[in-house]
Amino acid sequence: MSIRAIRGLVLCMLAFIGLVTYEISFMVPEAHAIPAFAWKYGVPCNVCHVPGFPKLNDFGNTFRDRGINSARMWTFPLTKISP
Repeated sequence: MSIRAIRGLVLCMLAFIGLVTYEISFMVPEAHAIPAFAWKYGVPCNVCHVPGFPKLNDFGNTFRDRGINSARMWTFPLTKISP
């Protein structure tokens, strides 16, 4: 088998794998996240999160580390709710 034939075979295999991966990506269900925690405690999401979700800010990390169920003991930082 020549080098040209092997390259063509590898290219076809990569194209096939790419096509299969692309098709499988449409089978993944869409995420329908709800901000239940923010609604429960009456605070905007950006109290605990930085703009690049799902990353937590310093307050969010501290709140998680100390126990999420102890929210009544917390004074949430004041932030504006983004429109």
